[in-house]
Amino acid sequence: MKEGHTLGYYVSITDALWRIPPENIEAAYRAACALNDRDDLKSGGHYVKGYPNGRAPRPEGYDYHPGAWFSWVDAAYPDKCTDLVELLTHWHFTARVSEPGFYAGSVWIEGYETKTGDEEYLLAALAPFTDDDAFLEWRGEDGELWRHEVRDGVLHVLEASITWTHATPAALKYYRGHGVEV
Repeated sequence: MKEGHTLGYYVSITDALWRIPPENIEAAYRAACALNDRDDLKSGGHYVKGYPNGRAPRPEGYDYHPGAWFSWVDAAYPDKCTDLVELLTHWHFTARVSEPGFYAGSVWIEGYETKTGDEEYLLAALAPFTDDDAFLEWRGEDGELWRHEVRDGVLHVLEASITWTHATPAALKYYRGHGVEV
């Protein structure tokens, strides 16, 4: 999605090939948990009774800021998620561990279908642990299309461009010989 551009409120992944190999899963999980220390990135809520300002310093004795959270994600998600798949699910992604055989033990992101929020920060934190050329293709409720892609361990955002080419009367061939003159 373009910087400064507002897309549809609801978004979904339309295509995905995003794999975190088994040897990177624990490091990816730790990086995703460490992201919760970045109160400056959080855009969710900013109000909890007794902590009305999420931009105020983190209260002493807390591992997380109770007045700031990533959009649609519990402020204490690292305490509530014991592994990477559970953490991704907490962030509203559909994720699974592959069965024996095909990339056994890898974590795959396969979907997301809810309100947009701060998920791009999570994907950027996971990118160094993800296969190069991994991608997620997105569609906003307003029809906007974009793609997140990993290149050399860095998350990139690509804008979509659809080009319609080579107009051919393909449908007409189905009518020939069926009593329809063309």
